[in-house]
Amino acid sequence: MELQKSTWPEVENYLQSCQTILIPIGSTEQHGPSGMIGTDSMIAEAITKELARRSGLMCAPVLSIGMAEHHMAFAGTISLQPQTLSLVIRDVVHSLEVHGFAEFIFINGHGGNGPVLQRTFQEDVTNCRFYNWYMGAETRKLRALLYADQEGRHATPSEIAVVQYLDESTLRNVACDPVCAPALAYEGAQDMRDKHPDGRIGANVSLADPVDGKRLFETSVDDLMATLIKDGTIAPPQHPSERG
Repeated sequence: MELQKSTWPEVENYLQSCQTILIPIGSTEQHGPSGMIGTDSMIAEAITKELARRSGLMCAPVLSIGMAEHHMAFAGTISLQPQTLSLVIRDVVHSLEVHGFAEFIFINGHGGNGPVLQRTFQEDVTNCRFYNWYMGAETRKLRALLYADQEGRHATPSEIAVVQYLDESTLRNVACDPVCAPALAYEGAQDMRDKHPDGRIGANVSLADPVDGKRLFETSVDDLMATLIKDGTIAPPQHPSERG
């Protein structure tokens, strides 16, 4: 169930039986010469919508602009300051609390949002938690199997593959040199570009493939479903023999 595609009476009806909402959060930032600027938000939104479909939980609109100050030397990146993003998160949660929502699960697509989410949850809001789509146990295993040490840290083949699966019009045939980018320490946006001039960090994007993207997408949703069952947010599916 999507908040954006619901009427207010439908939301009220949902709240009579469930007060949990899923909130996708991503970023609008460069992802190398072949990755979409909307990569993090596209993945977070798609995975959260599928998670909502399978779990029966409501899905909020994606928060598509995150903390991406370290990518601001690349054209197209839009960033919120950490304190601004924290205020946005707080206001979104407060707005939903007013209507009766009481449990807020953020599905995160951008590592740079993590510290802001953690700090905001500790200091300003309650009953919130977040999961990174790419950090579930089986998803991490699959990423390692597919890409090993060429997965890298940014503009990774895994995230580009998922976007290719979601929208094949995003495929770009770009030759990168070197094939696998270096992964160097940096300080600030300009230093990031100086040391990683095409925007990749430690990644070999030539390994990205939409077929693998489908596997990663489905594995991530499975991981997240298992997590929601384990933490008691949703009930495990009943075996046919257990149904009355």
